[in-house]
Amino acid sequence: MGLRPFRLAAVLVVSAAFAAPARPQQPPLRVAVRVASPADAALLERVQGQTSDLDVELLPAPSGPLEPTLAGQLATARTLGEHAGAAVVVWFSAAPADAGNGAILVHVAETAAGRVLARVVGGGSGAGTRDAPDSAASEQAALVVRSTLRALAAGGSLGVEAPTAPATPMAQPEPPAPLSPAAATPPTPEPGRPVSTLGWTAELGWTAVFDGGAASGQHALEARLGLAVPWLRLSACGRAGFAAELPDRWATVELSRHGVGLAADLSLELADGLELLLGVELGAAAWRRSAANAGPGVSLRAARTLWSFALAPEVRLDWRPAALGGVGFVVTVAADWVPSAPRFGYDEDGTFVVAHELSPAQARVGFGVSFSAR
Repeated sequence: MGLRPFRLAAVLVVSAAFAAPARPQQPPLRVAVRVASPADAALLERVQGQTSDLDVELLPAPSGPLEPTLAGQLATARTLGEHAGAAVVVWFSAAPADAGNGAILVHVAETAAGRVLARVVGGGSGAGTRDAPDSAASEQAALVVRSTLRALAAGGSLGVEAPTAPATPMAQPEPPAPLSPAAATPPTPEPGRPVSTLGWTAELGWTAVFDGGAASGQHALEARLGLAVPWLRLSACGRAGFAAELPDRWATVELSRHGVGLAADLSLELADGLELLLGVELGAAAWRRSAANAGPGVSLRAARTLWSFALAPEVRLDWRPAALGGVGFVVTVAADWVPSAPRFGYDEDGTFVVAHELSPAQARVGFGVSFSAR
């Protein structure tokens, strides 16, 4: 009997624990990592590996070459952070000459708060260079970023506010353990060079054109290669078709459709990683015609290729999941206008009898995989 009050108290404590409201989940810390060279891209991969278990979202931010002054780099970092919606910006630069070969200067900045961490790693007897740092220096740089982002994601901040006068960060070749925040040059309100957001895109996929010939349409492989800025894409396109059969009462014609063109698309960002592309393609369509077999009394002409000018308004949807790192999926819907679409037929006693006539207005759909670096 004497244990019953204790049992009741234990039940009430456990019930209260389960009834306690759960803490709302905080969104991940968004971090823009400036990529100004192939060496920066390799360092970004190291950082992604070191921070995969942290509650942070790394956002690659391709740009032009680093500015010659730290003030210019900070101004660019502020612009990149605003464009990516990131509270923190990370970039790498060459360390002072006295830090040794292959030393890397790591910057982590809270751009809105005007705070920045600068740490030198590597150097000493390392054999690397700024453009190709050795593995040990790269791993140390990734560890500096990991330690700093872990503290920031937990609610901390870079502990020293940036001073009002420019200062050169001191070289610290020792490995960053333990990490302590350090101050560097403040973001001076001076105009910097515009940030380059030029990138490249590549696509490979499948397309089908419904031209009034084969019931299943003309199928082809499609490839695109182009340049991209935040609101515009310029691409060169090419298609290589597969032969489809057009049978009639005299013979069976094999027809394949090919094409080349240049495309310009306006890009509208619907959501993070999802773009709507509205554009037009200008080029040429080509049909390769040959005869597979013919009935008795039918004389077949040699295979030939027919060409036509082509104009095509397009609507495209490009989805690039963040987890795939620049790899995405593209869906295309277009209307091809080919004013010289061919007709196929037979000569009967001097009279041309049409057997197959392709429409000048042709629907086109496609699906592909996209690759981009921007």
